Amino acid sequence: LDPAHRSLAVAEQEADPTSMLQFTRRLVALRQASPALRLGTAEIDATGQETVLAFTRAYAEETLSCVFELGGRACSLPKPADGHLAFALGAPEIRDDCIALGPFGGAILERPSRSGASARPRR
Repeated sequence: LDPAHRSLAVAEQEADPTSMLQFTRRLVALRQASPALRLGTAEIDATGQETVLAFTRAYAEETLSCVFELGGRACSLPKPADGHLAFALGAPEIRDDCIALGPFGGAILERPSRSGASARPRR
């Protein structure tokens, strides 16, 4: 095995909570646990920023707001009311009124259900 590829081995990534393998497992687990991500409708959200992809997924009582910065430039976006972080790519900064994303960063925010309760416990 080329030493340059050693860090990509599953055995190495298993032990590293910041590895791509562990990141992918967390993202797959989120999708499996989320009816909105598996079955929900998808609506593109306008951001006014051409390098940001933002969309909302909704199903039954679950609503998720997803934002991703795709251009390699940090940005700030309005935060959906009462959303809490369900998944992070990079280290998004969640403030009272906005989400600050680093270059190539992203966030998935779970929003309260219509009844006012969160669809799932926070992670």
